[in-house]
Order: sequence, then C-alpha cells, then structure tokens
Amino acid sequence: MNIKSLIDYTLLRPALNFHNIDTFVQEAINQGYYSVCIPPYFLDHINRAIEEDSIKLCSVIGFPNGFESYKSKVEEIKEAISDGADELDAVLNLAAVKNEKWNYVDSEIDSLVSICRLKNAKLKLIVENELVSEDELKRIVEIAIKHSVEYIKTATGVNGKTTPEFVSRLREIVGDDMKIKASGGINTLEEAEVMITSGADRIGTSSLI
Repeated sequence: MNIKSLIDYTLLRPALNFHNIDTFVQEAINQGYYSVCIPPYFLDHINRAIEEDSIKLCSVIGFPNGFESYKSKVEEIKEAISDGADELDAVLNLAAVKNEKWNYVDSEIDSLVSICRLKNAKLKLIVENELVSEDELKRIVEIAIKHSVEYIKTATGVNGKTTPEFVSRLREIVGDDMKIKASGGINTLEEAEVMITSGADRIGTSSLI
C-alpha cells in the first residue's frame, strides 16, 4: 500500500507567507502526496506556480468552526474552485446540529454537494468527531448519504485528535456509501497506516510522513 498517495498534506496556520507555502507545496510534490490542503488565499498563487496535474489542490470552507451560513459557504466554494481548488473540505454547521435544526443541515449539505458537483470538484464534509454524539453523527451521515456526499472527514484538527476507534465506528455507520478522510493528530506513518486499516480512505496530516 502506497500511503503517500492517500495523503492530503496540510498547512493551515494563519500567519503564513508565500515562501512558506511554496516550500510546503514543493515538499508535497517531492514526497508524492495526493494533494496539498492550503488556505483559500494561496490557491491562485499555487495554481499558477505548479505544473498542471503535478498535485491536487485542496482547501477549506467555513474553517474552522462552520458558523457561516451555507449560502456564504457556497460562494466560498465558487471562489476557491475558480482559483484552482480540486477538492473542498467544508466544516458542517454544528450549531445547527446541536440545535436539532435538521432541515437547515439538510439544506446546507445539499447546497454544498450541488455546487461541488456542478463545478466538478470533490466535497469532504467535516463532522468534528470530538463534538458530535453518536446519534448526531448517525443523523448527519444519513443526510450526507441522501445527497451523495463523497467523503466524510473526521475533524478539523482544531478540537482534538481522531482515534482509530472513531474511524472504525464511522466506517460501520457509513458502510460502503461514503469514503472517509481521517484527520487530526496523525503525525507518523504508523499512525496513518492504522487509520487506513481502521477504514480511512484518505489521510490529512501536517507532518511529513
């Protein structure tokens, strides 16, 4: 198994300059990673700097808390794709989840999936494993499957680590209907391998592994 081909190499610190980003992206290309996940601000710069198809470009939407309205997230997605993004990791509005506004959650997921599908980009929906209950997770997954979300992502990495146990449980819940991106506290090749064995299809990490 070539773990490196499954890695979204991630750099989302707020105080970044273009040199940081250029060096980071070159590291990812040299390592043979699947993609780089970078702030939307740097997408256009990197898209112009790299050779076409040398590496996929991923970015984040509603990061890190997901409080924004889904209409504003749709606009974020449009701009990110225009600037070169192939994949978008979008934070679900957990405030809506916690307040049991399931119609809103349904509308948000539907809108994010629809714009990505229209623009030929992949959506990874971030559920934040440390903050959702099992019942909430099951309801989110049910709606995500309904709208054909391709990937569900375990966490932003801001609110704690993802465990292999959570990935295994998530795989049981989603079955074969969705792919899983494990992210949050994965810092070594061994940890990445355990996540893949537990059911993950993609790994998000900010560590060179």
